[in-house]
Amino acid sequence: MEEYALRTQWLRSLPVLCFGILMGCATTQVSQEQIREKFSDLAKLEQNIAEAEAADVNLLAPGSFSSAKTSLGMATTAARKDQVESANKHARQGLKALEQANADAERARELLKEVLVARQRAYDAGAKTLFDEELRILETDLADAGNLVERNKVEDAKRARPELKDSFLALELKAVKEGTVQLAKAAVKNAASAGADDFAPKMYAKAEEQLLLATNTLDADRTQRDKANTHARQAIIFADRSAEIAELVKDFERRKFRTEDIVIWHQNELSTATAPLDLGLQFTEPNETTVSTIRTAISKLIEDDKSNRQLAEARAVEIDRLNREHEAGMQSMRQRFEQEVVTREMAQEEITRMTKEQEEKFNRVQGMFDPKEANVFRMRDDVLLSVHGFSFPPGKSEISTDNFGLLNKIVHAITEFKSANVMISGHTDSTGSAEKNLSLSDQRAANVAKFLAEVGGIEPARISAEGFGEERPVASDTTPEGRASNRRVEVLIKTQ
Repeated sequence: MEEYALRTQWLRSLPVLCFGILMGCATTQVSQEQIREKFSDLAKLEQNIAEAEAADVNLLAPGSFSSAKTSLGMATTAARKDQVESANKHARQGLKALEQANADAERARELLKEVLVARQRAYDAGAKTLFDEELRILETDLADAGNLVERNKVEDAKRARPELKDSFLALELKAVKEGTVQLAKAAVKNAASAGADDFAPKMYAKAEEQLLLATNTLDADRTQRDKANTHARQAIIFADRSAEIAELVKDFERRKFRTEDIVIWHQNELSTATAPLDLGLQFTEPNETTVSTIRTAISKLIEDDKSNRQLAEARAVEIDRLNREHEAGMQSMRQRFEQEVVTREMAQEEITRMTKEQEEKFNRVQGMFDPKEANVFRMRDDVLLSVHGFSFPPGKSEISTDNFGLLNKIVHAITEFKSANVMISGHTDSTGSAEKNLSLSDQRAANVAKFLAEVGGIEPARISAEGFGEERPVASDTTPEGRASNRRVEVLIKTQ
C-alpha cells in the first residue's frame, strides 16, 4: 500500500517534470509560467492523465486512456517544434478522450467493484513486493475486463468478474501465508546491502539466525506457518535494526567520531528525547543513575496516564449513567406529553361529539313545536321552552284536555336529555291584582309539574316549580298580543 501511494505521488508530479524537460530549452528566453500559458491545454492534459492513471483509469478504460496518451504524444511532438495551435489541438482531443475514459472507468469501477476490493487487499498484503509478476498478469486481465465494459460487452465483463476476484484473493492469501518469510528475506538482503554484516555484525547475525529458523521450520513442515512467521517477524526486526545501526556507524566514520564524540552524541539524543519530561539532564552522574532517572520519570508518566485513563473511564461511566437517566427522564416526559396530547385530543373529540349531539337534540326539540305553541331557546347547554300555547281558563289553573298534546311534546323534549333537571315557571299578564296573579302562576306551574311527573313519567325529584306572576313580562301588556305572550309557562331543561 505504501508503494502504491508512492507511485500515485510520483505520477501526480510527472506532468511538472515532463513539462520542465520538454520545455527546458526555452527557459532561457521565457519563463515556465509563460510556457504553461502558451501550451495550457497540453499542461492540463499531462496533469489529468497523471491523475487518471493514479485512479487506475488506464486499467478500467484502457482503450480511451490509450487514445488520450496518443494525443499527448502528438501534442508533445508539436510543442517541441513550437507549433502552438497543433499542440493544443491534439491536447484538446486528448482531454476529450480522457473525459470519455473517466466516464467509462466509472462504469467499470461500479461493475468490477468486488474485483477492485480484492485487488486492494492483495496490495495491502504486500503482493506488489512479493509477487510483482503475478500481480502484473492479473492487472492485464483486469484491463481486458475494463475494455469489455468500454465496448459495452457488459455480460462478458460480468462473466470474467468472479475469476478475477478469486485470483486477486488467492494472491492476497499467498502473500499472507508466505509473505512474512519473503519479506524477512528481503529485509535481511537490504541489511546486507547497507553493510550491516560489516558494521553491525552481531545484530545482523541475529537476523540471519531467525531467518534460518523460519525457513527451516517451513522446510520441515509447511503447516507450521505461524511458528515460521514468528521467526520471520523477528528476523525483520533484527535486520531493520542492523541496517539502521550500520547507517549510524557509517555516519560516525564519515564524521570521524571518536568514542567521546559518540558518547556526547548519545547524551544529546537523550536530552532531546526526554525534553518533554523536563528532567534537566546534565550528565554529571553515572550513566546508570541517568537511566534510572529517565525510567522513573517515564514510569510516573505511565502511572499518571493510567490514573487519568481510569478517571476518564469513571467519568465516562458516570456521564453515560447521567445520560441514560436524562434520556429516561426525557422519554418519560415525552410519554406523558404524548399521553396528555392523546387525552386532550380524546377530550376534544368528546366535546365535539357532545356538542354535536346537543345540537342535534336541540334541533329535534325545536322541530317538535309550532311557533304558535312555544319558542325554543338554547342557553349554552340548557334548553328553554317558552310555552305560550296553553289554554288555561281565565283565572284558573286546571289543565284542560286541550293542553295534553302540548304537554306530551314537552315530555318528549325533556326525555331527549336523560337525567336533566326541569324547572317549571309560571307567568301571567298584569290583568288583575299582582297577588292573585302570583298565586295563579304558581298553581299553573305546579299543575304542569304534576302532569310531567304523573303522566309523563319524569322523576319528581328532577322537577321544581315556581310562579312569578306578572314580574317577568316578555312583551307589552298594552296589547292583546303582548298579554298573550306574557301568559306563559316556561320549562327550563337543565342538562348540566
